[in-house]
Amino acid sequence: DCFFSRTARNQNSVQNPVAFPMDDPRLDHWAVSVQLVDSRINPMPALEDLRRPVRLKMSKWPTRRDQWKSALESCLQQLGSRPAEGNIFTYLDSMKRLMLTTAGQILGTTGGKIRAIIPFNTPKYI
Repeated sequence: DCFFSRTARNQNSVQNPVAFPMDDPRLDHWAVSVQLVDSRINPMPALEDLRRPVRLKMSKWPTRRDQWKSALESCLQQLGSRPAEGNIFTYLDSMKRLMLTTAGQILGTTGGKIRAIIPFNTPKYI
């Protein structure tokens, strides 16, 4: 495998090449890491910025509301009806987390996967 890089002004835009063996023993070649010095190339965004947000499948809400309610009531009984001596906000936060976790199990979720950066690689165009 190889690639070539050339700028319009024939300046060397590839700097600091480093070869290293692959971690996967099934691969029989080395990887090469280079630094591309070009003002048109921006750094990659953070991985979390590339992910679709995780959302509840609210289309299932009308049919699964009663199932969620009964599952939540049994979970809240285990949590207790009153907060222990201390911070009420910690108790409310644990209730909120329990409600969302139960809703995710009953309704299901979408998202959490990396978005397609190139539009023609999306399922819409395939």
